[in-house]
Amino acid sequence: ASRAISSDTLITESIQWLELGVKQVNVSDVIAKDACVSFGYGPMMMMMEGTCAMVFGKEECEDTDGMVGGGKMFYRGMSCEVALAKHKEYRAAEERDKSRS
Repeated sequence: ASRAISSDTLITESIQWLELGVKQVNVSDVIAKDACVSFGYGPMMMMMEGTCAMVFGKEECEDTDGMVGGGKMFYRGMSCEVALAKHKEYRAAEERDKSRS
């Protein structure tokens, strides 16, 4: 499950922390910093374009049990924009490799 946090959620969670006596919260501790690209496979098992969500660590980007016909790739410290560009590069390289076979 993705933990990308909206500003409304950040405010709500900050208030809850204050109520619990937490005096200081580093915003960087509650904002997802890693990208997870989910994708499917097309004809000839070619990796397709993906969708991206910001996550808190690799464990949030693991394939779920029963996931069929696709996968997920983890991009540490990258925005979704950068991760999707990297995923596109990876797909292009995979296509070149498969066309040579």
